[in-house]
Amino acid sequence: MAQVFLRLPNTRTCLIILFVLMLAVSGILSLKPISDFDFFWHIATGRWIAENGALPDADPFSYTTMTDSSRARFVLKAYWLAQLVYYGTYKIGGWNGIVLMRFFIMCAVLVFLCLAGKRNDRTIHLGLVLMGAMIIFQWYKMERPQVFSFLFFAVLIYLLREFARNERPSRIFYFIFPLTTLLWSNMHPGIIVGQAVIVTYLIAEALKFLHPGLYPLRKDAYRRLLLAGCAGLAASLINPNTYRPVIELFQMPEILRITVLEYRSTIEAFANYGATEMVIYWFFLLLALMVTLIKAVKKKPDLTEIGLLLGLGYFSFTQVRHIAFLVIWALPVISAYISGSLNRAGFMRAGVFLLSVLSIFIFMKGEWPYAQNVRAFRTGDWVDVSFPEPAARFVKESGIRGNMFNMYDWGGYLIWRMYPGSKVFIDGRQLDVDAYSMMEPIVSGTGQLMGAPYYRSVFNAFQVRYVLIPPAYVRGEMLPLSEKLMKDPDWAPVFYDMFSIVFVKRVPENAEVIKRREISRDALLAGLTLKYSGWLRGHPDDTPAYITMGDLFLAQNRLYEARRVYEAGLRTAPFNLILKDRLDMLSSATAY
Repeated sequence: MAQVFLRLPNTRTCLIILFVLMLAVSGILSLKPISDFDFFWHIATGRWIAENGALPDADPFSYTTMTDSSRARFVLKAYWLAQLVYYGTYKIGGWNGIVLMRFFIMCAVLVFLCLAGKRNDRTIHLGLVLMGAMIIFQWYKMERPQVFSFLFFAVLIYLLREFARNERPSRIFYFIFPLTTLLWSNMHPGIIVGQAVIVTYLIAEALKFLHPGLYPLRKDAYRRLLLAGCAGLAASLINPNTYRPVIELFQMPEILRITVLEYRSTIEAFANYGATEMVIYWFFLLLALMVTLIKAVKKKPDLTEIGLLLGLGYFSFTQVRHIAFLVIWALPVISAYISGSLNRAGFMRAGVFLLSVLSIFIFMKGEWPYAQNVRAFRTGDWVDVSFPEPAARFVKESGIRGNMFNMYDWGGYLIWRMYPGSKVFIDGRQLDVDAYSMMEPIVSGTGQLMGAPYYRSVFNAFQVRYVLIPPAYVRGEMLPLSEKLMKDPDWAPVFYDMFSIVFVKRVPENAEVIKRREISRDALLAGLTLKYSGWLRGHPDDTPAYITMGDLFLAQNRLYEARRVYEAGLRTAPFNLILKDRLDMLSSATAY
């Protein structure tokens, strides 16, 4: 890195600014609370593997999983090495260790992104790396095993580009290349992307021999590339699932493709979820397309780049989970072309520098406050407050017995927090598609099954004895299931805070808990209203909280207060459709 500054003394200040901004972006985003709900079942699985000295053959955490399904067998063993790394880091350093690991992984990704373009113009390449790193680190939860896929993919792209520049790599290349795919395949199923890239390289470079105008490698160099590629592919199969990632890709349950955000297109993410980071992704995709087309027009097409652009471009555009791979590959390709097109004017260097700095301040404006979280290193309080820690502690201390029903987003955290005392109904692993498909009708309180409300029939079938759910959706609307359980005589609320409610079924084994802790419906609604009122005093821009508080007033038939809260919420988010619908409903009710 130091050499970068020394070689371009005339742009030293720009380079220092970009380098500092890269560290600032990585540092601030690594200080965000641990909020990914999948992370916790990963670290819990790492704990289970460490304690049992083996990989799980059956699901130890959920009582609804059909363990003979191919998906369950695949997921249980697909991340084992990353899970052990997470648990080992936690054992050594606690949550502080996990946060530091996030930062070091980000830095490692940045290092290989910089190395991949080390022969390009430094200012241009670092500016593009800064924008690319921002979208990767901001869009993805950096405590998930997928970050190892990003890291190993960056290593793979760097190694392949180095081979293309130096057709006689050192012997260590033939060791590092298969080692990369070996580690990758045991940490995350994203190895399938690495396998596809290697195959694309081998095929495209072979096709170049059809015509000298395609600039093929020397034949002895291609034989070395073929040897390294085959070794990498073979090493990638040395994992508990061998070739299963490829099969699971084509056997993905349709319901997951439809409902899970990471399988949505970039257009859907932007339009429906407000993912403004997609603008930067589209910028990279457009630049990569332009570079490839210009090369083709100038009769200097690169079949390898064309193949990778078609593959990575299509999958990243149609599924947001693949965006990082396109960005990592496109960065050195784009910077190499722009660097070669500078001529003597250098205006493109200044343009990229200004654009990268401007992008940071536009897209990171909501992230800078996380810098204050550095004080959490003293307390170790890194877990996001939205997880039901107080409710989980209450369940364990009060001695509630029986099967639990929980929200999908909380399953991973409850596995970490409550196993082995309690097993979950569902979690982010999605091992049982049938259980996953039940969630919407249960939570929404809709439908009938066997002559009874759907939720009641499912709870009876699975012998659910207590329910741990939030009072409202993330969007703010009050959860219909919580309203129904408040009115259901078979269920008693025994605990609540702003983020969670615990309901217990009236059965003999839990009679003592109900006797000591039952809360009336009126007291529960009033208590929740007070908690949301206090929260909004400290968080006046929390639009979903206005919706929830207004719904709580509606449930108490306090229409005037509900209207005032909805109107206050609409002032913070003038285009929020939920608030508009609520106010229209109240207006209709008043007019009637």
